[in-house]
Amino acid sequence: MGKALVCALALGALLVARPGVAAPITYDYSAGMVTITATTSTNGTVILSSTLVDLDGVFVTFDADTIDLTDLSLTIPTTGIFALTAPYGEYEEFRIESADISPGTGYSTVAGVDVGGGFYTFAAGPLDINGVYSAWDLDDIVADVMNVPVPFTDTSFISGSIDINTGTLTLSGITLTSLPGGLFGEDEDLLVKADITFVGTEVIPEPSTAILVGLGLVGLASSRRRSFLK
Repeated sequence: MGKALVCALALGALLVARPGVAAPITYDYSAGMVTITATTSTNGTVILSSTLVDLDGVFVTFDADTIDLTDLSLTIPTTGIFALTAPYGEYEEFRIESADISPGTGYSTVAGVDVGGGFYTFAAGPLDINGVYSAWDLDDIVADVMNVPVPFTDTSFISGSIDINTGTLTLSGITLTSLPGGLFGEDEDLLVKADITFVGTEVIPEPSTAILVGLGLVGLASSRRRSFLK
């Protein structure tokens, strides 16, 4: 009985953590910030200067062995009203009501580099962004357009980095949306960009199912042995 129990525990431990093989680590959201900018697509005219807002979200999961940002779920909550540095169409102010960011179809992580000391850089994409926006003319108290959904997929590979010691992830150059200029009487599209800093707390995994199964098998074998001896 004693030897069987030791063997089962050893087998479970091997299944949980084989030497040199670490499981992906999930970090639950604890804090973060987003820098929002808006520029015209061709000339790069700044319509909104860099503006800092809060980040919200759920988690990110990172595999240090493969340098792979395997999954993420981030949210930009309702922001304040942004005053544009120049009118775009008839609008001079806008607000992000919400924006949810998650991996898009065909998502992958590439160009991973282990910088050392628990710090990694990579590129990842595409990302799906489901945003909701409102916009105002300066003379209006009530928004001209209110709670307009703008689903968008950023098909570019954004640059990122993560420090697994602190659970700090950065994602740079996310395009939240590209608003067609023709809809606003403008020659150029409007690009709304985001740079994100996410700070998470590592999720401690529950005891391995492999160990529990091993203990169950040992208990079952012991029970049968006692029954046989009777």
